[in-house]
Amino acid sequence: MGRKLWLGSIIIFLIHQLVQKILQIPIPIADQYLDPFLSIPILLGAFTFGNQLMGIKIPIQQLKAWEIGIITLAFAILFEEGFPAWSADFHKDLMDYPMYFVGAMVFYLWMNDKN
Repeated sequence: MGRKLWLGSIIIFLIHQLVQKILQIPIPIADQYLDPFLSIPILLGAFTFGNQLMGIKIPIQQLKAWEIGIITLAFAILFEEGFPAWSADFHKDLMDYPMYFVGAMVFYLWMNDKN
């Protein structure tokens, strides 16, 4: 189930990017919070599912809760503090932080292989 949710997250993310950036159809709640919500499950899924798809021989089947927390915090700080400092195309939104951690919880509960 985790791999299907990961691929579904990628598809939803890409569809939203198409709608928002190319078709320029605004969906306010999605435009503000969908990317932070989906980014963490997509990135964490890349560690656990994506490495197999790319032929990487390091099998990571499950991340521990503390690993998920640290990785999420690092990416949240990078996305909300680092990118806005480097480019005016990015802006800091403190409400994104909870969305990163909700996405991390979704990953932990439904995508992180418990076997």
